[in-house]
Amino acid sequence: MAEDFSLRSPFARIALLGDEESFPTLREVANFLYDFNLVYEMTRLAVDKRYADFRFSNNVFYRNGRPLEDGDLLHVEKLVKASPIEINVTLQFTGIGLDGFVAAVVGTATLITTLK
Repeated sequence: MAEDFSLRSPFARIALLGDEESFPTLREVANFLYDFNLVYEMTRLAVDKRYADFRFSNNVFYRNGRPLEDGDLLHVEKLVKASPIEINVTLQFTGIGLDGFVAAVVGTATLITTLK
């Protein structure tokens, strides 16, 4: 079982900043946040050995189709709802290394394309 999220465990911050020149629609912002989270969660399931028994299916695209523990989820540290949008998220490295996570992102993007 994963630990609850704690900044005392090894973690990384991901900072995203939108383009100052654009004014995205709410749909575009919501879709981006959902897709960003989806790629992260699918990658976590693919790379983290604690989820080795998880089997990918079309259910992974549903809101509750990715059974991650709280400590393995992205946690919002900062969300600025101005233009440009700014979001900082943190993720723990419990059970996963940065190298493995980065290497799996490409494979996860391929998986998303294949399942859709």
